[in-house]
Amino acid sequence: MGIQVLICDDDPIVRDALAGYLRAAPEMEVDARAGTAEEALAALAEQVPDVVLMDLAMPGMGGIAGALEIRAAYPQVAVLLLTTFGTDDQVREALAAGAAGFLLKSASAASLVAAVQAAAAGAGVVITPEVAAALAGGRRPAPASSVHTGERPGTGEHGAAGDAEDAQEDRAGMPAAPTDAASAPTSPVDAGSGPGEAAALSLGLTDRELEVLHLLCRADTNTQIANQLVLSESTVKKHVTSLMAKLGCTSRLQIAVRAFELGLAEPPVPRS
Repeated sequence: MGIQVLICDDDPIVRDALAGYLRAAPEMEVDARAGTAEEALAALAEQVPDVVLMDLAMPGMGGIAGALEIRAAYPQVAVLLLTTFGTDDQVREALAAGAAGFLLKSASAASLVAAVQAAAAGAGVVITPEVAAALAGGRRPAPASSVHTGERPGTGEHGAAGDAEDAQEDRAGMPAAPTDAASAPTSPVDAGSGPGEAAALSLGLTDRELEVLHLLCRADTNTQIANQLVLSESTVKKHVTSLMAKLGCTSRLQIAVRAFELGLAEPPVPRS
């Protein structure tokens, strides 16, 4: 069975456009009839989808309240909230309501499909490149009170140990990492990049953690990161956990925004 998606937006033109994007992906099964959060809840009473794509600003209940209601009644359903422009406060409210992610309506079709796939797979908080860029250009969360862990570079819990595990995996007969310039991940901090390089050193980020950080900021899932870097997903999860600790964050979204603040990664440029 494919991924079942319920679209909820008070603008029927937007609903049809979103449905068209998703239906282009063969595994998507789309219901685009809900124009309000109340109608979405009524639709869920008939059939429970995997993902609800819901507009943030709608007459009546609204997206945040709708997400709360859906998550309370159907905790297995992932809710992605949509808006025309995302601020940090909106993202925080969305995540506090139990939303699986936050997307801009200007998101590319590829970003939209990838976000729905990630939400359905339970890949954690979904942040599209468009949202990351919008947040990086707008208001940002206050810096964590204690970001530095006191660890020397490469000596943290997932520093040298993580690199050793990476090396063991590379020697276990796995295919070599991609070398094509178009597919190989680039380091988020170039040599001599100033503030970004200094931040990486002061935080004790390893080269591998920087590679994972770069791909995470690109909104890649753990599976995609593992494939790009030729690692196991468990190793990627360890690196993400280490990044959370070193950057003083509690979610992938916070990691991305913090990385943009510190110059550790460049915000993605939304596609026109």
